[in-house]
Amino acid sequence: MARHARGESVIKIKKQVKNLGSGWIPLVIIGIIVIASASYLLRNANQSYPSADSVESIALKFIKSELIDPTVVTNVSVVNFSQMGSFYNMTLSLTVNGQTQAAAVYISEDGQYIFLQDPMKIKTAQSAPATAKNKSDTPIASVFVMSFCPYGQQAENGLYPVVNLLGSKINVELHYIVSKQGASYVSLHGDSEVNEDVRQLCIAETYNQQTLWNYINKVNSNCSLNDIETCWLTAAQSSGINSTAVQQCADTQKAALLDQEITATTSLGISSSPTIFINNQEYSGGRSADAFETAICSAFNTQPSECSVALNSAASGTNGNC
Repeated sequence: MARHARGESVIKIKKQVKNLGSGWIPLVIIGIIVIASASYLLRNANQSYPSADSVESIALKFIKSELIDPTVVTNVSVVNFSQMGSFYNMTLSLTVNGQTQAAAVYISEDGQYIFLQDPMKIKTAQSAPATAKNKSDTPIASVFVMSFCPYGQQAENGLYPVVNLLGSKINVELHYIVSKQGASYVSLHGDSEVNEDVRQLCIAETYNQQTLWNYINKVNSNCSLNDIETCWLTAAQSSGINSTAVQQCADTQKAALLDQEITATTSLGISSSPTIFINNQEYSGGRSADAFETAICSAFNTQPSECSVALNSAASGTNGNC
């Protein structure tokens, strides 16, 4: 066993890992849980800042030797390792019971600490919504999410009333954060999330913006990871979407669609859901409908009359990221 700041917490967590079976994969990867203040010192970590390659090697060795039960997880590999401020973002591919899934962990720059939770960026007061500096006749909001990231869904739920209000006067583009391991596509919340990402991309290819967002609203309101493979059919039917055509698209166009998403997210260095740009300017405001309305309306060269309509200023839950 490695030396840890809180040995008993590590022992307890390892017992939980051994009992996971086919449980939610990110729980297999455990490090510091910030809210509980449970911290663990990585084996052989130096006090000085080692190179990125060294930190990656230290972290992967620690995860394999201390946090993974080899009877549950048969393969662990690094899909992406990139710097994020004073942390490294490490995306892992795990094979559990023959299925490939992804998990994200975060490593301190000095190579000493590993975090399960996405480090939260300190921002200015959320009560002052961000406004766009870049103006256009038809503002474009580019929204990068994982379809079952709760924080991504929170952002989508805030954007939905704005899409309803402004309609074709704005363009809200959805993009999906996935990675590729060999011939397989992986996402943080598993294969069902990848499948739903592809379906939403197929719907966006064939149907208008309003239909897509109506569908997403129904999925977010009524479906979970456990039932999405059947629940989406009801969401599609009630949104006027041909589910047979969508499934055919998903079966034949999956690779092409997801490769485009990987290219887009990689070129921008995006790995966190949600990440939002309005007219190519990163958005840093709140996730209420009112906050999104203020930001998007500020991106018009000339604001339409709909921008005077007051939307809900309350956001559901606490802001965070996957």
